[in-house]
Amino acid sequence: MDQNQWDLFVKRTLSPTFQEKSAKFRAMREKQDHIHTMSRRGYARLTHIMEKTTEGDTRITRSQVWIEGHKKKNGESITQAVGEKMKQIQECPPESQNTINIADDAISLVFGKENRGRVRGMGFGVTPSKVGAYVHQNGTVKQLQDMVHNLQQEMQEMKSMFLQSMRQQNQQEQSNLKNVSCGDICANSKCKLLHWSVDGLVVAEGRISSTDLNTKVHHVVLGRSCWKVWVDKVLVEKVDLIRPNDEMQFLDDAIGSTVAWLSKFVVLCD
Repeated sequence: MDQNQWDLFVKRTLSPTFQEKSAKFRAMREKQDHIHTMSRRGYARLTHIMEKTTEGDTRITRSQVWIEGHKKKNGESITQAVGEKMKQIQECPPESQNTINIADDAISLVFGKENRGRVRGMGFGVTPSKVGAYVHQNGTVKQLQDMVHNLQQEMQEMKSMFLQSMRQQNQQEQSNLKNVSCGDICANSKCKLLHWSVDGLVVAEGRISSTDLNTKVHHVVLGRSCWKVWVDKVLVEKVDLIRPNDEMQFLDDAIGSTVAWLSKFVVLCD
């Protein structure tokens, strides 16, 4: 600030108009019993800071914000009157200190009903009607969240029951099947293909084409671990082939054709 600016500042602050306004606001300040310590920060910003520094999902109530906004840096109340109000708030029933309903919280019990167009401890522009609508909306959202959570649990239970039922069904089907690793196998014998990574899951129905290890499937020798089978019907979609190629990636692609399948996952039908 240069000398000219400083002279203008001093002249303005010493002017009768400025002194009159300063005296007016000083008198208003002296009449206030419950002086806060937030400066220009305001209740909304103080609430945001408290929420960021609070662990967990605990909601900050306006009673907590009002008390915090009227403390000094050392934690003491700024005036004796403020200290008395803090004590009264803290002596209120716990349910009144933890609620977000301004009609029956600790602030309302200590200070009485809010004046029209203002709400203590919630900042500029907040009205009782707005807070009431916000609380109602939050209650509705909470109910919907609880409903969604319950539905998700029910769906998970139903999914578990379904998988258990499918597992039992597959086990029952396996008990009625004959393992092809035993005895002589005739060509065109009906068989079922089991999933090679999910235990006991029947993924397709077909027929034995050949068990000769020198037979070729799509120009590749069968080998000792696989058999050549016709795929007649696919029961589970998008199951990867043991030996995929450019034309066939999944069992769905092999319906009506032959594929190589691990012999230990092929079972004969009775």
